[in-house]
Amino acid sequence: MDVAQEARQLGQLQLQLAKQELREILVRNGMGLAVAVIGVVLLALAALVALPVFLVLRSPDRVAAALVWLVVDAGLGLLMILVGLLLARKLLSRPSPRRLLPRTFAAFEENQAWLLRQLRSNGR
Repeated sequence: MDVAQEARQLGQLQLQLAKQELREILVRNGMGLAVAVIGVVLLALAALVALPVFLVLRSPDRVAAALVWLVVDAGLGLLMILVGLLLARKLLSRPSPRRLLPRTFAAFEENQAWLLRQLRSNGR
């Protein structure tokens, strides 16, 4: 196999690695965004269900239960939004290809160094 064929094969492998890394990023960030959406739904439930129950049913026992429900739903909702956003931080921050695909760039640099060595040794 000559250097040109090996370089083509390395290029194809680099492309496959980049695709795999992008799939992993999408799965990880997709899960983070899903958790954030669940958090938003819980906050909506807290506002749309617990708050009316709290306001309508003012007896001492029912008020305490509705207040606990409101606090728990709101707390869980905020926690899930925070966790979801933390999981998706790469997607939401200014992504650079080097930060998003570190393995691809590391492999590219190794392959580039190998190709340069091959070209230099064949030129001698």
